[in-house]
Amino acid sequence: MFEGHSATGPRPRVRLPGVALQAMLLLAAGGIAFVPPATGAMLAIPIGGGDAVAVDRLIEHSGATMLGVGPLRGSRYLSGDRAALVGPALAQGILLVAGDPSLCSGSKDASQ
Repeated sequence: MFEGHSATGPRPRVRLPGVALQAMLLLAAGGIAFVPPATGAMLAIPIGGGDAVAVDRLIEHSGATMLGVGPLRGSRYLSGDRAALVGPALAQGILLVAGDPSLCSGSKDASQ
């Protein structure tokens, strides 16, 4: 067989249309906005059955500082080192995202 051909004929080239490529780049750039900083303020969100107690334990055991209660049930704003938080957070079903309590209005009860 010749290169680029198969038994049934030439193989079609697969190309991403310009619009699809641009959409992929926008999604990637949007995802970067949620990556927590290497150190500083972030939002810890319990997922998969986790609760505020799990987040509070994470904060205590990682040496992070709680900054406030987050907007989602059981979530907490914290300040800490991402490297020290990511492994334990994932093991406990806690998602870490970029977040700053000063950017959110309204205060929540810490018992959430």
